[in-house]
Amino acid sequence: MLEDPREQLSIADVAALPNKAFKKSTGSIGSAARGGAVWLRLCLVRGADAPERWLLSVLPAYTKRITLYEPFDGGYRARKQGAVEPWSSRELGYRGFTYQLDLKDHQPVMYTIKIDVFNRITADLLLLTPDKMYQLIAVDYSLFGFHLGAACLVVIINLLFWLWFREPIYWRYALSVIFFSVFTTVIGGYASKLLFFQGGFAIFPWMMVSASLFFASFHLLFQTVFQLSGCYRKSYFVSRVLAVAYVLFACVFLVARDVWLYNVYSYFYMLSMALFLFVIIDDVFIKRRFVLYSVAFLPLLISLLLSSLKASGFSAWMSFADYFPNVAVLIHLVLINVVLVKRAWRSEEGKINASNELLSRAGDYNRVLAREVSSRTKTLLQASEDLKVEVANRKGAEEKLRELLLQEQEARKEKGAFVALVSHEFRSPLAVIDIAAQNLERQFYSFDQDVLKRIKNIRESVGRLDLLIIKFLENDRLSEEEQRKLALKDVCLNHFITRVLLKYQCDNRLQVNISEQEIYSSIDEGLLSVAVGNLIENALKYSEDETLVVVDFKVVEGWTEIEVSDAGRSIKEQDRDKIFLKYYRSDLSHARSGSGLGLFLARAIVEQHGGSLVLLPAPSSGVGNSFVVKLPI
Repeated sequence: MLEDPREQLSIADVAALPNKAFKKSTGSIGSAARGGAVWLRLCLVRGADAPERWLLSVLPAYTKRITLYEPFDGGYRARKQGAVEPWSSRELGYRGFTYQLDLKDHQPVMYTIKIDVFNRITADLLLLTPDKMYQLIAVDYSLFGFHLGAACLVVIINLLFWLWFREPIYWRYALSVIFFSVFTTVIGGYASKLLFFQGGFAIFPWMMVSASLFFASFHLLFQTVFQLSGCYRKSYFVSRVLAVAYVLFACVFLVARDVWLYNVYSYFYMLSMALFLFVIIDDVFIKRRFVLYSVAFLPLLISLLLSSLKASGFSAWMSFADYFPNVAVLIHLVLINVVLVKRAWRSEEGKINASNELLSRAGDYNRVLAREVSSRTKTLLQASEDLKVEVANRKGAEEKLRELLLQEQEARKEKGAFVALVSHEFRSPLAVIDIAAQNLERQFYSFDQDVLKRIKNIRESVGRLDLLIIKFLENDRLSEEEQRKLALKDVCLNHFITRVLLKYQCDNRLQVNISEQEIYSSIDEGLLSVAVGNLIENALKYSEDETLVVVDFKVVEGWTEIEVSDAGRSIKEQDRDKIFLKYYRSDLSHARSGSGLGLFLARAIVEQHGGSLVLLPAPSSGVGNSFVVKLPI
């Protein structure tokens, strides 16, 4: 983690920093600086058995903006999400900001994350496989749905009690639960898609409005439960002032979004928390008049205090603190409703007896549950031991697999060295033979045509053997290129095609149609020249001597197309799907010399460039073949 309170750093500046410039952190981070940004450097290495696809989720939902910079084409690609971004920018329809990470190889990948904050920073990061993330999301929304369901049930029950007994404690408690549920829905991001799908800062004022209304209603409830007007007269006066202040805050936050308002609000919030804790502690340890109420309110207040500390950046060690209020309110709902129900039914002796019987059954159930827990614990311990054995076995298999991989890499290096050596030893004498044949051709140029024809046959045979060696070398090189990037550079494709055709300029069978518009693309010129050359050589080889071979170069719908057409016999239907396989030769090609690598190499090279090589459908006459290379511009 690297703090940038003034937002002076760019991605280039951060990428240039060494790791020691960053502070190591866990999945939960925090900063007490007001505003600014925080940079995170996330270094990932996919294990041998790990899946390729992962999901990175960042919470809380009110984070201003999160920008993930991932390596892309020699630079970085920015992927932005956050409370100020529209809902459509989210890669996963979840209250958290989730990014899909694809680790296609086992090399280290460094991601840089910039978190822009509105006031103080707090964030929780979670990295899971998609199936685990979806399970977590399902549990998350299920628990929140349970929380809302319980809250609705409590509201209905207390409104019924209010209609029955006409005591203000019931409607004030129902109002407090309603506003707290709205507050947790907004701050937790569960309502983000519905309310803030266009982004902007709408989440912050609505979060503060709901929080203000909750604390105003909570003060009203607190005054009634602990009878502040009779037992804590000074606290009662302060509580009434704070309740009015929170209502005013709710109105102000609807029209104003200044940062200083949040700072002023924080002082009122701290004063409220101090008042609540003072009354509860005094009641528990001194007066002891409302102990059950104090116990019921204490988990909720502690959770709000911890969440506030986490949101202020002072307690980064607390992971996913935005769950604390939801958990605490469930405890509070259970405890406070037990108290209220007991109060409502205190005058009815029969209900008390029923309650005692219920408690007795609960005790029996707890004992049964304790036995069940003990049995399950033993089962889990046994499963844990079995899992340890399995982990040890998998580690041994992983070490063995690593050794086999190293052996394969060494064998591949030896193969490459051997192929290079053999090719050199083959091509050297071929070059000597070719040079000698050229000398003989010059000496006997004006002599017997039979002699010249034999010399020409010698040179053609040398050329075919040299071409065969080149294809095998390019096949080996292509296998290596699959493990590293192509040697790409921007090239004018018009000039590139012209240079490729220079090799065949003595053959008057070629007809070339090149677009006048200069087209540029990023290609590996050496490999792509082999691909196009193989198509032209095949067209010349497998068509009659008196027919033309047409090469068309044009641009169609944003793609560059190189079409090579001949007038030879059309490839049979049963061979059309096989001719691109390595070493495959159709019945039509057996009469000609060849290796069966030309079309395989051509397609592999073109696909490495992000393009495609296809054989167009055969004409109805059964004469002619057309191969089309499509490359992105």
